[in-house]
Amino acid sequence: MFFAVAHSVHALRLGNEASISQYVPVKNGSLYSLTFGSSRTCAQDEVLRAPHFGDLPLQTLYSSDGGDTYAWAFRATSNVAKVIFHNIGIHEDPACGPLLDVVAIKELYPPLPTRVKR
Repeated sequence: MFFAVAHSVHALRLGNEASISQYVPVKNGSLYSLTFGSSRTCAQDEVLRAPHFGDLPLQTLYSSDGGDTYAWAFRATSNVAKVIFHNIGIHEDPACGPLLDVVAIKELYPPLPTRVKR
């Protein structure tokens, strides 16, 4: 089976009840953005679950590259964050499942006040 990868060269397909996770070093109390690219592989309902963020139903896409980009923000509560993506679905076709092709995490700096008075 061939899947077009929208954002990069490599991708990961999460099958039925499959998960992928990684520990990422972060600064306790800092704000972060978790951005990732994902697409559906079949015409079935596909949902990604990320603990602390909830469920993300993947929609049917009509873009030129077939993928979509999602982002979540979080405040770190320790010096290590565990990023988990989980496919909660049990599909009729075991070859189906969400396709993850790009994951990025970035620290967001709070805006600083300006010296301009109005």
